[in-house]
Amino acid sequence: MNVADVIRTVSYNKTANAGRLEAVATELRRLDLLPKGGRGLWAPQISPTEAATLLLTFAAVERVQETGDVISNLAKLEHPTKGAFLPFVAEQISGSSAGSKVREITIFPQGTLAEVAIEDGVTRFLPPDAWKSGLNPDAQQKSFGGRIGYIGGGLLRMIALAFEDTGKGKIVAE
Repeated sequence: MNVADVIRTVSYNKTANAGRLEAVATELRRLDLLPKGGRGLWAPQISPTEAATLLLTFAAVERVQETGDVISNLAKLEHPTKGAFLPFVAEQISGSSAGSKVREITIFPQGTLAEVAIEDGVTRFLPPDAWKSGLNPDAQQKSFGGRIGYIGGGLLRMIALAFEDTGKGKIVAE
């Protein structure tokens, strides 16, 4: 799977603007978070971590110029028992059996809080300093303003299947 495959899949399934997706991908390449290189058949393959980075950043960013800040915030999010957010999501899309468990990912403005709805409940990821006794994440949500991004389970499953089916993440046309 390469960046263009992810962009096509997201823009087809979320009716998202492919141009905006490409702008976010370009900014992530500039930040050395996505591979640079050829196009078409020669485009570099991406890892589940890079695919997760692109998906999550696109869902969270309001303006492309804020990509660096958003990815920095997303990289800080963690859960006391599940670990860091980005690797957790990458693991969910690295194969269809894991991806099929995710129902939805919600990312609050600027990547300051994320929720992953899985078959067995909702897992919240917060910055490390936010995990303190007496924290009520439900109350925290009400104080956020701005873009709230959603990534549906169906989209995650499509990307997970692409990684599982070919071993390299190539999306195969049906």
